[in-house]
Amino acid sequence: MTLTLTLAQVYAYSEMEQMVRECTCNDAQTPSEMLMREIAKGTFTVEFSAIMAIVWKRIKDKTNEHHAYKCLVLLTLTLALALALALALTQPYP
Repeated sequence: MTLTLTLAQVYAYSEMEQMVRECTCNDAQTPSEMLMREIAKGTFTVEFSAIMAIVWKRIKDKTNEHHAYKCLVLLTLTLALALALALALTQPYP
């Protein structure tokens, strides 16, 4: 059993919260685009507040610069997808 899995069980993180924690972990690799897209889709559901709570908590983390950087990358992709969806929804129907 890994430490991440154990923490998820102790704190009872939802699947979406676990994905955000995985995406914004403190390793030096860039987050997976597929994972970020899944999280971005989750922001259009009831999971929005849970996702943003973890994102804001990690952005404010002063002990690890990878958390803040990865959160900003995630937010950038989320905003880009939201903009694309908003534009698609506002296009006039033929």
